[in-house]
Formats: sequence, C-alpha cells, structure tokens
Amino acid sequence: MPAISHSRRHGKNKNTCRKSRTANPSNLICISCQSQSVSKHRPDNISQLALLNIRSLAGKSFIVNDFINKHKLDFMFLTETWLGQENSAAVLIETAPPNFSFFSEARIHKRGGGVATLFKDSFQCRQMFYGQFDSFEYVATQLKSPCRAILVTIYRPPKYNARFSDEFAKLLSIVCMDFDCVLLVGDFNIHVDNLTDGCAKELLNILDNFGLSQHVTESTHNRGHILDLIISKGLNIYEIVVNDVALSDHYCVSFKMTTSANNMKSEAEVIRKRYINDNTCALFTQGFTPSPTLPSALVDDLVNSFSSNIMTVIDSIAPIKTKVLSGRKKAPWRNATLVKEHKRLCRQAERRWRKNKLQVHYDIYKESLRNYNQELKNARQSYFSEIINRNSNNARTLFSVVDRLTNPTASLPPELLSNKSCNDFAAFFTNKILQIKQAVASMATPPSTLKNSSPPSPQHAHSALPTPTDFSPQGLRAAHSGTELCVPRLLDCGTPSQNI
Repeated sequence: MPAISHSRRHGKNKNTCRKSRTANPSNLICISCQSQSVSKHRPDNISQLALLNIRSLAGKSFIVNDFINKHKLDFMFLTETWLGQENSAAVLIETAPPNFSFFSEARIHKRGGGVATLFKDSFQCRQMFYGQFDSFEYVATQLKSPCRAILVTIYRPPKYNARFSDEFAKLLSIVCMDFDCVLLVGDFNIHVDNLTDGCAKELLNILDNFGLSQHVTESTHNRGHILDLIISKGLNIYEIVVNDVALSDHYCVSFKMTTSANNMKSEAEVIRKRYINDNTCALFTQGFTPSPTLPSALVDDLVNSFSSNIMTVIDSIAPIKTKVLSGRKKAPWRNATLVKEHKRLCRQAERRWRKNKLQVHYDIYKESLRNYNQELKNARQSYFSEIINRNSNNARTLFSVVDRLTNPTASLPPELLSNKSCNDFAAFFTNKILQIKQAVASMATPPSTLKNSSPPSPQHAHSALPTPTDFSPQGLRAAHSGTELCVPRLLDCGTPSQNI
C-alpha cells in the first residue's frame, strides 16, 4: 500500500509555503499489508545454558529446580555439589525437573567437591569417562549431533596442585582430537583476570595451544576475580550474563549456544480437535437442514450431499482448532497454595533487592529463598505421602514410587532408538526362530525307520531306563529327566508292534 510521508515547513510567509507545497512522488513508501507472524518459541538450534558453583546442593535442590524452570534452561552445570555416593541420586532427582536427566560425579572418601550436569530429555546425551585425575573433578557429556560435540563440567579445588597442568592438558588432548565441538565449563579457582598470576598464565597458554577460547570477562565471585570459566571450540557462544542469584558466594553465568537442529528429539506435540460443549447439540439441530430428495439411482450423490451438509454445520459451530504443546512438564506439588504464596513473596523480595541493592534487602531475599525451598520440600513430601497412604495395599505402586524417589529414570541409549537398530533386532529374532526350527527338524526321527524297527526286548527296555545310584536331590532329578527322555522313545518303538 503506497503512502505519502512529508515534513511540515515553518517559514515567515505562511501563504507562500501553502502554495508551494505539492505532493512529492519520491516520498511514496511501500507498506506491506501481510501480517507477519511472530514466533513465541525459541528456535530449536539455540540452547540456553547456565553454570553455577552451588556450594552444597542438598539444601537448595528445589530452588535450583525452580531456577531451571523459571529461566527455561536446556542445560544446567553445577560444581561443588557436596554430594556423596549415598545421597547423590536422591538429591539430583529432587533438583531435576520432570523432563530432565542428569550425569554426576561425587568425590570419593572425602567431603566437598562434586560436579553434575542436568539436561533436557529432548537432547540425546551419554556420559563419557576418560580416566580419573587427582587435580580436578569432571563429568563429560557427549551430545549427539552431526558435528561431534562434548560438554565437560570441571571443578578444580583451590589448593595448588602441580599436576593440574599436565592432567588438564591430557584431558584436552583427548577431547579436542575426538570431537569437533568442545565446551568446557566450571570453577577453576584461578584468577584468569590477573595476568601476573602464574597459574593464570599457564592455563591461558594451554588453552591457546589447543585453540580454545575463554568467554567470561566479568567477576564471578562476590569478592572479585573471574573463577568460573566458559571455554569453547567450534561453538557459537554469546549473550553471556553474570548474575548474583543469592544461592552461594559465586555468581551464576548464563549464556546461549547455537547447536545443530538435528541433535534434539521433537518435544512439541500438535493437537487438533473440536471443542464440543452442552450447546453444540442445540446449535447443530438448528443449523442442520435435510438434504433434498434425489432419485433412488443416485445413492452416492445422496450420501455425499448428506456428509457435506453435516461437515458444513459442524465446521461452523465447532471448528477444528490446533494447539501446540511445548512438552514442558510441571511438578504437581507446585500448584499448592502455600507454594504459590511463598514464590510470590520470594519474587517480591528479589525485585526490592535488585532495585535498591541494599544488604538488608539481600538478606531478606536469601531468607525468602530458604523458606520457599522448605515449602517446596514439604509440598513434595505431602504429595508422595498421600500416594503411599492411598495405595497401602498395592505393592506394585509402592515399589514404583520408592524406585522413582531413589533411582534416576533409566532410558535407552540413543543408538537403540533408530530404525536400523529395530530392523537388526527383528532380523536377529527371525533368524533365531529359523535356526531353532531347522535344529528341531534335524533331530526328528524319520517315519520310515520306525516301520522297519523291531520292538525292544524287556531286557533292552529295562536297560534303557536310568537307574539312580545317587539318591541325593540332584541325582533323583537327573534320573527323572532321563526317564522323561526315554519313555517317549519306548512308546514310539512300541507302536509298530501293535500294528503287526
């Protein structure tokens, strides 16, 4: 649609200006009349990630769960989880939202440390292991994509270890050779912003030798310095934001990463249905008119006309509507009234603190987070307690609930979900059945041999039966099995004698 845009001139002689003002065709601007659809969903090849040194996850699991849902994260990297092997699975199950899985490594025979990676189920991932290193802890996650990609979460303790450079270089030599796209995140406890620091120089030299880039440029600790790093190779990392989330003395580092669109399983579900209510029947009766009478020879035309009339009326009163479900699941205990109230108070305290940056409001916000986490824990306990009490006589449900609370969800490896794997299994099963049939056919006795065979003598028949010499349960069981094998043969051999 062409439109004319002009600017009004201001002069002393207004009449002269009005007479000289004419339409200028060069000011015509083409305005598109087509409506542009704005997508509310993030593209599939853009992932939202976050890194946080949580410093004890056990008392903050529900807050981290809410943080993942609130920021719609695809990956969450945690360091210093302080989890042991006895409680690691239970705490991480509380931390992971319903549509998330996790990989973790706990420190053995010592307190502290520990790393974990939480990721959405739509990503096809598997955990990799490259040996154990004394100077740092790590968990490696291979991401299935056309380009070979790996994500590694690392925690290096603050105490100096002379073997760190050699062991870290050894790990990089493996992952950089096997993978095209590499992402290393974690708390290195090295002041990389201090170029005079010897450890920082050595670390930056190692990264430069392997062609890796470090992206964090802001302080990640409340006392200053850059400790939490994002290191990548072959990946597009952008929109890095360092933010204090009041969960530890470290700040949260969130960023976006562009990945291949083929490394995700589709989690969106499209539903097409008609919405029929109590008034639909009355509206259909009013709108439906009988089809005109046609000759008896045109039965097909009569049926088509009737069907078309019905579809026209139904489409007018109850049209088909399409709804796209995002696939995100929400824990049912989050709908409790007290949980919603504590969440509202928590957000209110956060807005007040971020507005004025006062220490007193910061302390109030941290206290609100603790209360919110406790209320989520109580709501979850009440939810599962109700299920257990309601199914006290159903052992299957009880075992299922306990397994869900203590063990992570077991999923098939991504390579077993392909059509090729299904076809290979079907071929193996078919060939196995054919082999069994051929073996049974070869073991069967031909009928011709039965006709020419003579009946066995009583002495021969008696000798064919096994006589147990060992009266132990094992010996009697062996004798019984031998009897079962011999009796059918004796009966088959006795059949021709009866015919004679």
